[in-house]
Amino acid sequence: MSFLNSPAASGSLATMVPWWGFADDHVVLTVHGELMFVAEVQHSPIDALASEDLDHVNRAWQKFLGGVEPPSRVFFISRRPLEAEPLVNDSDDISDLAQSKRRAHIHRRVRQYRTYVVVLFDPQLNRTIGADHSSYLFDNVRRWYRTRRRQPHLTVYLRDLMSTALAMAHSSWASLAALVSPYTPIRLLPASEVLPLLHDFVNLDQGEYDASLLARPLGVSWTVVREEVAFESKFLRVGSRVAALYSCCLPPVSAPANCLGDLYALPIDHTVVLEWRPLERVAAVKRIRSTQRHYQNFRWSWWAGIQQREGTQLAIEDTAASAQVEELGVARVELETQGVPYGEVALSVLVAAENTVALDQSGARLSRIFAQMDGKLIRESFGQAAIYFERWPGRSAQNLTRPLLISSGAAAAMAPVFGPAQGQALCRHLNAPSVAVFETRYATRYFYDLFGGSDVGHTLLV
Repeated sequence: MSFLNSPAASGSLATMVPWWGFADDHVVLTVHGELMFVAEVQHSPIDALASEDLDHVNRAWQKFLGGVEPPSRVFFISRRPLEAEPLVNDSDDISDLAQSKRRAHIHRRVRQYRTYVVVLFDPQLNRTIGADHSSYLFDNVRRWYRTRRRQPHLTVYLRDLMSTALAMAHSSWASLAALVSPYTPIRLLPASEVLPLLHDFVNLDQGEYDASLLARPLGVSWTVVREEVAFESKFLRVGSRVAALYSCCLPPVSAPANCLGDLYALPIDHTVVLEWRPLERVAAVKRIRSTQRHYQNFRWSWWAGIQQREGTQLAIEDTAASAQVEELGVARVELETQGVPYGEVALSVLVAAENTVALDQSGARLSRIFAQMDGKLIRESFGQAAIYFERWPGRSAQNLTRPLLISSGAAAAMAPVFGPAQGQALCRHLNAPSVAVFETRYATRYFYDLFGGSDVGHTLLV
């Protein structure tokens, strides 16, 4: 499980995994004492929706991101794994044979489209226990949750501390989920579903997770890692697959709802990770003012400043710097007057393929999508190791490698919360599978049911 190309600098990949164990059946305890909630997002169908409807969903997620208090963080994970192999039908019936061939044909053309939202709450356990000069107790609680056996020296104080932190985290999660559930229902995943997800995320869908490993005293970090990772100059290898990392260094100029829909709709094996780190209002204002002063200094030449001719016809104005000053002024109005939260965003895309030629073709499609939105996406080379481990939810909250300072509304517009309609896989009226399976523009399946999932027919054939 080495993670570096050089044997002299190789090490165990499990040491880089930030997940220790489960505080309860739905909450992951990280190495740094954060409590991680993992939920699956049911996309809001984008078909036949007006722009006003899209804005309603976008505002709901804007409130979701605005309700996350620092130092908590939010991760959006969009994955496009392959569909499960269709069942082989050996029946001689002509209709069953036709449906079997149709399923086999669709399987070669479609992929799954799954989105997960991960929220990390920081109850400051390290700081609280460290202030009591009892850091060894935190090591005990890690061992307890990892082995699922109570240690004889686990104190009442430590149990009360963890219980209080869990209760506050669950309360915060419930309030956040209530903001978006009417538009995009989210389902909190139990441990039995979180572990396979983390396994596929780390190993690029290679192999299957062995559920029996959870009962062994190994910890989560030693159960989800199977493949080796090696970093080359332009790509990385995970097991038998090659992958390339791309980072967004310039967000789209205009950010309407679902502005990155074409990115998430690509029918290629890619995983998009969008991290949101909210900033305190004072810290955000300080960042904007500092940047504004920087561009203001370049707005007029130094010679015009000496002659005190700024703003006159005798001075040459740097229009690019002036435009930046005005845009930052609008951001300050949003932040200080309207109360719109600001924070840092990091967007990375990992594309996996069987060879480097397929990687280059997928990279060209990614660059074209961002170029159409006046954004910029770059392919990582020597900095891909930092980006690769930084995109794992639960890693330590260090400085982002490529941070983007944007508002919560722009971050919500970039989030993968919209998607195609899925239809009804089972006809409840006939208690039978759907009459047909179609393909959407997202390269996903649409199960066509004559009864629309209800008990009343709604289809008219003329």
